Amino acid sequence: MKFPSWLRNTMNRHSKPSANGPRRHKSCWAPMRLEPLEDRNAPAIISWTNRNDFSGPTDNRFDDVFGSLATQAISVVDAAIVQWSRVIESFNYGNPTTEYLLAFYCAAAPLTSPGTGVGASANVNPTFVNGKPAAATITINYRATGNSGNVS
Repeated sequence: MKFPSWLRNTMNRHSKPSANGPRRHKSCWAPMRLEPLEDRNAPAIISWTNRNDFSGPTDNRFDDVFGSLATQAISVVDAAIVQWSRVIESFNYGNPTTEYLLAFYCAAAPLTSPGTGVGASANVNPTFVNGKPAAATITINYRATGNSGNVS
């Protein structure tokens, strides 16, 4: 097996002893340098603003749509918010106590068009902190079916 010339030259250069004794190996590689990560002093705070609203203009309609399973459905949204808070470590608002405000709603009526999809939609509210959005509204669509827990 024949080594490429650049490898042969490297091997030969380091293996030949000099007149004063064995040659010391001089590394041809630069030392590895690591850069520090940016500080993460402002963890993301995401708040569900209408979590416990079951009537009035901010009614989230979870009780209407999920009935006896409303607590479980709310727990799913709570878990999603916790996970997103871990993923988004900072919104970089400048003030670490600034919250991102989310309002979740189930749609006012079930979908009636044919199909199996339901989906959701989100809108950023015109609330800004240092030029960055600080609030959003999410509407979850649903279908009224006997085995889903939906009662509407």
